[in-house]
Amino acid sequence: MTDRIAFFSDVHGCVEALEAVLASISAQGISRIIFLGDVLGYGPEPAECVRRLRQCAEVCLVGNHEAMAANFDLSGMSPSVAVPLELARRELDDEQKRWLVSLPLTWNGEGIQASHASLHEPSLFTHIVNAQHVRRHFSRQTAGISFYGHTHIPVVYCLDDTGRLRTAPGQGEVQLDGAGRYAVGVGSVAFARNDDPRACWVEFRRDPPGVVFHRVEFDAAALESQVAAMLQSAVAAQAAG
Repeated sequence: MTDRIAFFSDVHGCVEALEAVLASISAQGISRIIFLGDVLGYGPEPAECVRRLRQCAEVCLVGNHEAMAANFDLSGMSPSVAVPLELARRELDDEQKRWLVSLPLTWNGEGIQASHASLHEPSLFTHIVNAQHVRRHFSRQTAGISFYGHTHIPVVYCLDDTGRLRTAPGQGEVQLDGAGRYAVGVGSVAFARNDDPRACWVEFRRDPPGVVFHRVEFDAAALESQVAAMLQSAVAAQAAG
């Protein structure tokens, strides 16, 4: 059983942010990687992100964007969601597509559970954004600690032995005192939804027990420009018929 594991989520087709995170993990001397889903969607480089994750991650979970790319009618979706998923459908080869649809919803091992979204009916990809969602997640959590993505918000929740729910911001080092169960939102590699645009990944360690939120620089402004150009091109092409 390895003492340290890296968890991250929501790469969303951004190779630069993914490579920055992988370099940071390597610099910390961590070899085990568990990816929590949404390798594609929003960003412009889905196939390359799939290729890199397959090289380095021990476990990969399916996210809602993979599910949408595989199974959903995209015609009624907003361009910011539909266009990158259509790009993924064109760029991924058949073998990559088969790999994506084979990914599990959850992972359970070594006293840890992992998922893209809430453990409460994981196939629905419910966000964990309020106390009710957190308690529903804990109602399906049997391990001492879980890791999830989807919200793009780094945070640590603790349900203590008295049933009291505590929250700690997902920044720096957070020690786990063992007085309850923990659920860790790992933030996102790309498209952060807080005031910090940097890529985020989480280091889990067993001794002493704790998690460390690592922030990694990448050119988030350039990514936004790439996405805007991709959407503008798609809208123009659709208008031209």
